[in-house]
Amino acid sequence: MPNSRDEFYEYTEPVGKPKSKLKDQHQFTLADTEWFWIAGIIKQDCFAVLTVKPGPDIRPYHDRQIVVLSPRDGMDWLQLSKPEDRILRALPSGSLKHRQLRRNSLALG
Repeated sequence: MPNSRDEFYEYTEPVGKPKSKLKDQHQFTLADTEWFWIAGIIKQDCFAVLTVKPGPDIRPYHDRQIVVLSPRDGMDWLQLSKPEDRILRALPSGSLKHRQLRRNSLALG
């Protein structure tokens, strides 16, 4: 059965295998909802995903993270109904669920 949750991925160097072509793959989903928005901007036919310093759930895997928005926060971003600093931020600890999909070039079950 296909996964019905939104997800994004981060990739890290395999431990002890620096020459491996495949990086370790980490999947992230929101802990309390099945879907989310990713904050971005469009200007002059160009698109950019917005990033922030990593929150506690992403920090072990990357030095930046995409701005993940709950359904409610996504509407606030589209409507500009809250100040940017209340919307464009890393999520608190425990907001994202982590699952490692590949380790040292091997898919995990």
